[in-house]
Amino acid sequence: MTVLTWVVLVVAILLVALLILPRFRAKLGAQGVPSRTEALLGKTGIVTETIDRNLGTGRVRIAGEDWAAQSESTLTIGSLVRVEGADGIVLRVSSSASAENELKTT
Repeated sequence: MTVLTWVVLVVAILLVALLILPRFRAKLGAQGVPSRTEALLGKTGIVTETIDRNLGTGRVRIAGEDWAAQSESTLTIGSLVRVEGADGIVLRVSSSASAENELKTT
């Protein structure tokens, strides 16, 4: 290989390292698309299948959609709940008296 070939190769590698790699790294570290459960935080809904705190099972209807749910307390069908968080696609909910007032006024 000639000296000119080596120079072109080194310059090309440096350009890739300086121009392209930082952009690639920024995309890898980007926040990304928010999950569907993040939009439900703070929303209110109703228990459609008893939430058993010991088994970790139950279902709720939030914003017109059916979701699996867990709670620190057992909640019966018809209980009003507020979304406190999520573990994957399972919502963490709690009983909410303020949720009851919100649903009555809407």
